[in-house]
Amino acid sequence: MSKSVRDLYRSLIFLIASMLALVPAGGAVEAVAFDWELKKESDGIAVYTSDVHGSKHKAVKAEMTVSGSLNGLVGLVRDTGACSEWADLCREAVELEHRSDTELLVYTYNDIPWPVSDRDAITSVLWEQNPDTRTVTMTAVAVDDPGTRKTKAVRIVKATTRWFFTPLGDGKIKVTTEAHLEPGGPTPAWLTNMLLIDSPLKTMSNMRALLGTGRYDDVSYSFIRER
Repeated sequence: MSKSVRDLYRSLIFLIASMLALVPAGGAVEAVAFDWELKKESDGIAVYTSDVHGSKHKAVKAEMTVSGSLNGLVGLVRDTGACSEWADLCREAVELEHRSDTELLVYTYNDIPWPVSDRDAITSVLWEQNPDTRTVTMTAVAVDDPGTRKTKAVRIVKATTRWFFTPLGDGKIKVTTEAHLEPGGPTPAWLTNMLLIDSPLKTMSNMRALLGTGRYDDVSYSFIRER
């Protein structure tokens, strides 16, 4: 397999996880027990994987610490127009429904080069903040909605992603993302699991760089309280 194809698969797996950041989720997220194993650490970003009972596909977790605000991080993730600037291969993200300040419905289309089929997803998003720790949590679950925005892309219907923004003090925030998904289509589990590492590093690095531009410094949400 050529390096370009390997890189493509790396990008595909974490891309799908990242695009889901853009439902209210049930208790299935909390029911999963992960046993994280560090796989790679570079430039302040750590990537872990874990087996998931009953699935051929591993879960992935990535962590880093950034300088910024909780409002700024939430603003970045909720900015659907910026999807292509930090999530690999994202071509389009559109907010389909603004249910409330903390609940959204979003469509995302991802342009995957040959030989992998394009992927898209309908996702529902729930934002919460712990009133004591000020940690912000985003929980996202793919929605099986074949009637919305029909395309030739493979629709992702089984995926769960969580983002955590944990204030550490002195303007530092720990950013953590966890994801587990069934990619759908002809993407062998052994290959996706083997190539699950490098794309999270790139995506998190892009996210940190975009936050550092100051674009989201003035963003504010009524449901977010800074520490």
